[in-house]
Amino acid sequence: MDRAVRARGFSPADDNEADAIALLLWADRDERGCRMRWHPKGYGGQRRDPDEVKREGWREQGVLAVSADDVRLTWPERELVRQLGERLYGKREREARHG
Repeated sequence: MDRAVRARGFSPADDNEADAIALLLWADRDERGCRMRWHPKGYGGQRRDPDEVKREGWREQGVLAVSADDVRLTWPERELVRQLGERLYGKREREARHG
């Protein structure tokens, strides 16, 4: 085991450490022998586009995440979003202090 671990670039202090490293390397593989991902989908590697996450949330979960200041919306649409937000969650801090 010591030789196999050293061949992979490790320098174990003794046989026990070599066995522990070998066990970790073995545990890092799935049933097909492929490296396992140790992070949830969307974490590690490339960051997903926020609009892609919002689109996926809407299409798969029916969850709508929209900014009350989104410039793609008309004024009446932004006002509707603001009113829905206030009804469900109360006034925004910025509006509560100034309004």
